[in-house]
Amino acid sequence: MSDEPDDEMPPDLEQVGEIVDRLIEHLIGEDIDPLIIGSGLLSGALGVLAHELDDETMLKVLANAANSVRSGEFEQLRQQKAAEEAEDQEKH
Repeated sequence: MSDEPDDEMPPDLEQVGEIVDRLIEHLIGEDIDPLIIGSGLLSGALGVLAHELDDETMLKVLANAANSVRSGEFEQLRQQKAAEEAEDQEKH
């Protein structure tokens, strides 16, 4: 891992994030179930990491992800999505 500060995103990571976001938007536009999209992306990400990390480090990555879920970190994303959907409903 790099020694960059936590608040700075490496340019490559930002680029990959933008590409993945566009891919997700495209797949949603194709009416593919979000669960299928997320599962496929997660599986692919784990495959990429498996080439670079040993099993113990992969388990730490997964534990960090699980801790993020447990801490409610993703609840804000759910609330934001719900607010956007409610706003869309009001416009129609």
